[in-house]
Amino acid sequence: MFLFHFRFSKLFQSALMVVLMLTLPLMFDGAKNAHADTYYALNSEMLLKALEESSTNQAHDTIKIADGVEIPSTDSYTEIGFSLTLEAGFTDNFLSRKNIMHVPEEPNIDEISDSDSPQQSTSDPFPSEGVEAVPLTGQIFTGEPGGTEKTIGVPGYAWRHGCGPTAVGMVLGYYDVIGFIDLFDGSAVTQTSSVDQGIASERTDLNPGHYRDYSQPIDGGLPSPAPDRSELPAGDEHTSDSVADFMETSFSSRSNYYGWSWSSDISPSFLDYVQLRNADYISDSNFYSKATGSLSWIVLTTEINNNRPMVFLVDTNSDGYTDHFVTVVGYRDSPQQQYGCLDTWAPVATVRWCDFNTMASGQLWGIWGGWSFSLSNPNKPNTQPWIPLLLLN
Repeated sequence: MFLFHFRFSKLFQSALMVVLMLTLPLMFDGAKNAHADTYYALNSEMLLKALEESSTNQAHDTIKIADGVEIPSTDSYTEIGFSLTLEAGFTDNFLSRKNIMHVPEEPNIDEISDSDSPQQSTSDPFPSEGVEAVPLTGQIFTGEPGGTEKTIGVPGYAWRHGCGPTAVGMVLGYYDVIGFIDLFDGSAVTQTSSVDQGIASERTDLNPGHYRDYSQPIDGGLPSPAPDRSELPAGDEHTSDSVADFMETSFSSRSNYYGWSWSSDISPSFLDYVQLRNADYISDSNFYSKATGSLSWIVLTTEINNNRPMVFLVDTNSDGYTDHFVTVVGYRDSPQQQYGCLDTWAPVATVRWCDFNTMASGQLWGIWGGWSFSLSNPNKPNTQPWIPLLLLN
């Protein structure tokens, strides 16, 4: 048996783009020479070869897998800046596919309080007691027939003076990698010093950044946050120049202890930071509530299918209270609906898979709400976006 795949010609892509642009919105601008490849795997050997080739081909990849083929963890095969989609359960020479029926989740309204009011993150640089670190090998995808797993190649960053700015920082790092190169100085593929400064600036006493102005002194076990330069009088703090500044992370005036952030500041931090770095970029961000149902499975899969990472605020330890922001980079729908995230904790580039459930007491990694993000560059109107093969088949 031979591993085989195909790549649409540039002429075919260009002709098809004319048709698609009449009916579909531009999914995102800035991807550089991106294209899409499709592979077919009849057995485990062919699947492994497809995964290996897709990890280095600089393309958005889809692998269609025959029914019954065991699917391994794909974390190590995802390219930064590109997506990888696995579609399982194909039969009849890939002409048909088994379906999976899912029972919609019913949120326990009795256990949800103040569902629409702003909530805080309260996490530290390391998982709290009772929260397990994601395994080094990731969590294996054991999909039922017809299952799909998709992940986006988003760079993994470690907790940097707050999970909120770090989670949004990974979204910005992804957009920087795919062509919005003004968001960070230099490459954003790894967490360089420039990336760190963009997430939460930290400099000197004579030239203070976010950490010195708003995290000193460290709050410790005080009954309330130690006063910092977010308090009056105004003007003694540095000019905001990082995601954490715009998110008002660690601001004592906002009742934020060191590293804490409010949910209401996620969208503004993204929009304001993009405006600072390149005022020509057009940015957008929207909030969705899991408790009220606006953060639906359709919202999640639509964003990921269009290669747009999200940010979720979750309850990692199932105590019924929000505590941590994560960057959502994927989904899988088998054997149950799950979201894949980079959680800011080591190993930072390994995807953690969690059930797509509403936050409630006893629900590990339950979701309170989520945010979508998009960017476009009007100065490059002729940039050809990638075309997901799911739309072409």
